[in-house]
Amino acid sequence: MPGPIPFPPDIFEWLCEVNEEQDPNSCCEHEPTMTLPTPNKRPRHSSRNLNEDADMTPRPAHSLYFAPSTTASLPSTMTDSRTSSPTKQMQGLDLMKEGVEWRQIDMHSIPITVRPIIRRLRKIDKCIHMLPRSLAPLLKPVLRDAEPNGGDDDVDDDEDDDTDRIFSSSEQEHDISLLPGRIPESRLLQRLVSRAKRLRDEDHEEAAWNAEVHSCLLAAVFRPDDYDDSKSKSNSPTRNKNKNPVADDDDGESTPPPPLPPLALDFTFATTAKLHRDYKPIGPARSKMVDFVVHIDPTTEGPETRRRIKQLRLATGTQSVNPTSFNPLAKKPIVISIETKKPDVGSNQAQLQVGMWHACHWKFLRTHARGGPEALTTLGFLPGIVIEGHVWSFVFSTPKERGDDDDDDDDDGNGEDEGNVTKKTVVWRFQRMGSTETLLGTYQIVSGLRFLASWAETKYWPWFRINVLAL
Repeated sequence: MPGPIPFPPDIFEWLCEVNEEQDPNSCCEHEPTMTLPTPNKRPRHSSRNLNEDADMTPRPAHSLYFAPSTTASLPSTMTDSRTSSPTKQMQGLDLMKEGVEWRQIDMHSIPITVRPIIRRLRKIDKCIHMLPRSLAPLLKPVLRDAEPNGGDDDVDDDEDDDTDRIFSSSEQEHDISLLPGRIPESRLLQRLVSRAKRLRDEDHEEAAWNAEVHSCLLAAVFRPDDYDDSKSKSNSPTRNKNKNPVADDDDGESTPPPPLPPLALDFTFATTAKLHRDYKPIGPARSKMVDFVVHIDPTTEGPETRRRIKQLRLATGTQSVNPTSFNPLAKKPIVISIETKKPDVGSNQAQLQVGMWHACHWKFLRTHARGGPEALTTLGFLPGIVIEGHVWSFVFSTPKERGDDDDDDDDDGNGEDEGNVTKKTVVWRFQRMGSTETLLGTYQIVSGLRFLASWAETKYWPWFRINVLAL
């Protein structure tokens, strides 16, 4: 058990912020105004000029940072947080009263509310009934051409029956066709697969993956207006009332699909969306940001919803409906957080970032939802996605009541006991969603995103309207 903190919680939190944001070299941006006569010595270069001469012996930069007495009195877990590994930071968060712990997905332990999601994603992982059957005539030959023998025997050239499991049964056709989001055309997904392979082969950084692959795939699903489906026979918009969107009339002319209704979901780059200090756990980990968020777009809602959103913004420290003051998200409730990493860099950092983000999200909901812990129980979980290069994985978090584990103490030395109000966040990992290595794997990702979008529209948004907006 960590020792007692030598400061009141508000002072300790302020010191965390100062330590987190302080650049030890920031005081060296301007040289001292007083110069000493040293004509016989070679002038030293500042750290900003070291790259001009790679052969020069490295020397410590001048510094006017006089804070050893302050930092020496702080807990070592805090002063080491900038340099400690993700594993150490995860261990530190696990000790905090409002911290985070990580577990493997176990169907016997996870909330009932998330079990249908896991079952569905596991079926998609096995390519079972993940696409509308109306697309089978088009996609069967495309998948065979793109992936002879189906890679993992998912599609077999000799046995057409193997492809049948990819497409819905007649009973499921209606439900799958009406899921929110768009099923992109195969040509677009093939381009993304080729692009992803190039980025992998050339060892591109995370930013390139975000710009050239991940954001394009998210846009293809959540922004149907970016693509004019009526101009291509191979496109396949959703919510089409079971009409085959790629079927041709007998005279050979394509029948334009009906217009899509407004989609209540969109995504936003969130690499600069900082978590607000009011909702961050006091602890050793630095402030974490994620790469993308999928959010509700309430612009199609009525005036009463917009009025309640404004009231909520006035009541929060962020002036937003989220635990971040990032202005593009001020009126758009976040549903799914997405963290990305380039391949082969390890997943602990991604897990840490998602964990911190979800801990703040839960604290925001606890603070502003009516009904207290019972309301959070009805919601059950918050979804997230971790992307490592090609591979997309589903993660989710749940609030943890005090006393769930035998090792929970009434007082952990990090502030006054708040009873049932104070909770930890449990992050459950991982359920594979798909991979951009193959066309079939990319369709798995699309199917998983559409299923999560359905949960957001039918479960999360109604819950948020009732319990947070009081509608």
